[in-house]
Amino acid sequence: DRPARRGRAPVVVTRVQVDPGASGPEAAARAARYAAFDDALRETGSRALLLAHTLDDQAETVLLGLARGSGAASLHGMAGSTPARAA
Repeated sequence: DRPARRGRAPVVVTRVQVDPGASGPEAAARAARYAAFDDALRETGSRALLLAHTLDDQAETVLLGLARGSGAASLHGMAGSTPARAA
């Protein structure tokens, strides 16, 4: 928030509606997030997004992976950065 207050970066806050449909709630939420990210990039004319997560988010990612049976691969949690996807 501080860089945004100094006028260095636009801030976009969006609420999305998630309809789990046939794909399930996690896949539907992921699709809604990515659509919101694409909208924010278009709206701001930016080429990159900065997203924030908490340690609770990281722990949830690890626990969900373990619950799905991903084993040790789940222990890395979320990646620190992810390459851009084609919008």
